[in-house]
Amino acid sequence: MNKIESAHISPVGYIPAMDILSRIRDAVFSLDNQLCFVYINEPAAVYFNRDPNELTGKHFEEVFPNKVNNIFYKSYLLALQKQEPVFAEDYLPIQNKWYEKNIYPSITGLTVVIRDVTEKKLKEQREKTVSEKLHEMDIKFFKTFHDNPIALSLRDITTHEIIDANEAMLDLLGFTKSEFIGKKLIQIPLVIDGKKDQAYYNDFLSEKNIHKEEKTIETTAGKKIHVLVNRSILDLEGREVALTSFVDLTNIRETEKKIKEKR
Repeated sequence: MNKIESAHISPVGYIPAMDILSRIRDAVFSLDNQLCFVYINEPAAVYFNRDPNELTGKHFEEVFPNKVNNIFYKSYLLALQKQEPVFAEDYLPIQNKWYEKNIYPSITGLTVVIRDVTEKKLKEQREKTVSEKLHEMDIKFFKTFHDNPIALSLRDITTHEIIDANEAMLDLLGFTKSEFIGKKLIQIPLVIDGKKDQAYYNDFLSEKNIHKEEKTIETTAGKKIHVLVNRSILDLEGREVALTSFVDLTNIRETEKKIKEKR
C-alpha cells in the first residue's frame, strides 16, 4: 500500500477566513486571550460606532471602560475561563435595540457573533401582550359564567368531558360538582327526551351548534324538566369547548298544560 503524503491544498476559489467573516451580515469581532481586538467586520464597527482601525490592537477595557460591568463583557470572561461557548442577550437603551451574542472561545482568544434581534423581541412582546389580554378575557368570561343565573356548562369537544358548570346548572339538574364536573355526558345519569342510549348521545354530541332546541330531561331524583338548549363552540385558552345553556321552561310548560286541561 502506497503511503499518502499529506499536503496543503489551496483549491481554486479558496476564500480566506477573514474574507468570509467580512461578508457575514451579523456583527463579528475577535479578541485575543488578553481581550485585545484582533478583528472587527463592518457591521461590528457600526455596532460599536467605531472605526475598525481605532479598535484593532486595543484592549477592550481601554476602549470601552464603561462596558466592563455589563452582561456581555462578563460573558467574554466566562467563555475564556471555561473554554465553552456562551450565549448572552441584552437590551441597549441608547439604541433601543435587543442583541444576542454567541461567544466562541479558544486558547488563543474568542470570536463573538452579534445579532440584532429587536424585531424578534418586539414580536414576542406583542404575542405576550395578546396572550395576557386573552387571559384577562378568560378570567372575565369565567366570572360571568359562574355568576350567570342561566344554567351553563362547558364540555371538551374532543373528550366530551364536562370541564365546568355553574351553580345554576348544578341546581337545575340536582348534582354536586363531583357528580357532574369531570364526567363524560354518557356517564351522567340523565334521560333526555326519554332516551339514554349511546346512539342517541352520539347524535346529540355531534351537533356542535344548537339554537333554541327544546328538550325534556329527567333527573335521577325523577324530576322532569323542560329546557331550551343553546350550544356554541368556543376556543378557550387554546381548547375547543362547547358552551351549553339550559333555560328552564318547566313552569311555563306546566302552566300551559293546566290551561289546556281546564278547557
